[in-house]
Amino acid sequence: ILNKWGMSMSSIIGKIAIWIGIVAQIYFSVVFVRMISINIAGGSDYETIFLLGLILALFTVLPTIFTAIYMESYSVIGGALFIVYAIIALCLYNFLSSILWLIGGILLIWNKYSKDESTDENEKVDIESTENQFESKDKITKE
Repeated sequence: ILNKWGMSMSSIIGKIAIWIGIVAQIYFSVVFVRMISINIAGGSDYETIFLLGLILALFTVLPTIFTAIYMESYSVIGGALFIVYAIIALCLYNFLSSILWLIGGILLIWNKYSKDESTDENEKVDIESTENQFESKDKITKE
């Protein structure tokens, strides 16, 4: 079922899940850097901690943002990349982003391959006429 923008509901849910996962990853990066600054540096060397946080954010957030922006054109590749990102986020103990990216990646791949001709609303099959065709074939073979 398509909405007024021509997108399926599962496609919209997948995109929302991916962007919420990106926001959760950004929050996770900020919290992670804050924990490191309190525990390791004792709150004294903020320039090093800021640089570490910036590098962490660059390597964990930017690839997901670029993939999310270009996922319209390359939905299968984007879906596979988000499944890989989900595994990486799981290794970083970011369970929320991991679950959301896994769902989003599966839905991206699912939407690409579930667009069959049989799901088109314009091609509705009349069940009664199909049953009548089978019955008439049975009568012909019995005679």
